[in-house]
Amino acid sequence: MDDYQESIPSLVNGYTILEEIGHGAAGTVRLALRENQEKCCVKIIPKANLEFEQDIRFFHAEIDALSNTFHPNIVQFNEMYEDNVNYYVFQEYCQGISLTQYIDEKPILNEGEGAKIFQQLLLALSYLHDRNIAHRDIKPDNIMICEGGQVKLIDFGLCTNCGDSLRNTFCGSPLYAAPECIRSEPYIAMKSDIWSAGVVFFVLITGEYPWNISNMVQMMKQIVDGFYIVPKNVSRSCSNVIKSMLNIDPNKRPSARDILSSSDFRLLIPVCPRPRHSCNTQLPKLVKKPICIHERRNSNPNFSYNCGNKTNLNSPDSTNGKNINSTTTRNISSPIEPPQLLKLSPRRKSMQKSNSLNNYSPRRSFYHSPLKS
Repeated sequence: MDDYQESIPSLVNGYTILEEIGHGAAGTVRLALRENQEKCCVKIIPKANLEFEQDIRFFHAEIDALSNTFHPNIVQFNEMYEDNVNYYVFQEYCQGISLTQYIDEKPILNEGEGAKIFQQLLLALSYLHDRNIAHRDIKPDNIMICEGGQVKLIDFGLCTNCGDSLRNTFCGSPLYAAPECIRSEPYIAMKSDIWSAGVVFFVLITGEYPWNISNMVQMMKQIVDGFYIVPKNVSRSCSNVIKSMLNIDPNKRPSARDILSSSDFRLLIPVCPRPRHSCNTQLPKLVKKPICIHERRNSNPNFSYNCGNKTNLNSPDSTNGKNINSTTTRNISSPIEPPQLLKLSPRRKSMQKSNSLNNYSPRRSFYHSPLKS
């Protein structure tokens, strides 16, 4: 570790590298200052830690996607730099808390508040999907609530440039995975994003999971069957939005743009226009210090990226169309992680933690490692 610390320079490509604010299996995240004294964060990944072929292709896809997206509800990529020892990924410094923390700490969240938050997530997804980019890991941990209530979608370590072509790599957490992914079938990535967003919206509005999380096998069956019960205190409009996203037929799920323009969703936010930069949702007073974006996935030592000469790469699990001859594969270099269960709070007493899920701790890769400060 001491040798690694010594390999981190104090100045990188005009950025002043400051204290460590998090670390993962393959590197660290540090605070950095631009020449104009603006704060950002930098992921420092030692080249010696980059191993897996599929992970490096995911890494290429992530950098390519982030470097071409500019949206107020998506974390902003600044630039990437490398020296003989490390890769340095400079990104926007997000001050705030994850949606997981927000849900844990917010004692009461009405439909209007939840819809204002979810509206911004839909705007981010609509922007990505219009550009044929699927996130593939939509969950509360990857959604930041920043100061002023602005939502930021983060962690593009599993994103893919897809269009309507099918994918065959299982990505993300099983709790938020679409039925076709659970069944290990080829899937349309953007449609699976909508399902995952539907689960997020269900949790955001009800404070409960739609599945029985105390039993992994039963949970998987409920997801595949599309079996869930919307609480009776949820309005008809909100229930209709949830049911449209949690449709087991991916072809019947609406797009993010369709949801935003639907009469049911618009009824949930009658006095809140589509936010350009932020909405009026107030951040709960629980932030003791800024939280940087999550780290992402492992990579490969053969990777080289020149920000001045970007290369568009094919997605690592592209099937090049809908005629698939190969069998469905899983990303064995990054095992499927169990659901990150929300803490219990007064309005979430039914969200009992599962011993089987809590005891399941697979090896975590760099891009899914939690930040430890």
